[in-house]
Amino acid sequence: GTPALAIPLKSSGVCGALWNFPIVDAGELTVRLQVPPQASAVRLGLSDHFNRIDDGKAIDHAVYAITLDAAVPREAAGWHDVRLRWADATLAGEVTLEIDGKPAGRFGAQRPAQFGVNYLRIEFRGTADEGRVLLAGLSMRQMP
Repeated sequence: GTPALAIPLKSSGVCGALWNFPIVDAGELTVRLQVPPQASAVRLGLSDHFNRIDDGKAIDHAVYAITLDAAVPREAAGWHDVRLRWADATLAGEVTLEIDGKPAGRFGAQRPAQFGVNYLRIEFRGTADEGRVLLAGLSMRQMP
């Protein structure tokens, strides 16, 4: 009964989605996420520029890149609350990750952002051509 974006799995190429939000140097992004066992190499990226979902190198050029494989349990029916908080993106600051309200890691920037970040990228690969990754309740707010 939860409205969600369903991203189908495919066994060839990168699957995923992009979300644009107002550019900020410090912010907090939250999303409810459901990842089936057939999804692998699940990564989130925060970037300062648009890229195509089929760009296999986009995460390498993101300001922040987070791998979720070990942090998000894979039971098919489980929703997980994911929170990203970042600061000083223009100074190559860091992003913190929380899963279900618990700290799950700190990640330094791969590079400084020009003005801040304004794109969330989720990408993954599928081991089958059936199933889907679900995203719901996506929100972002600027931090002081």
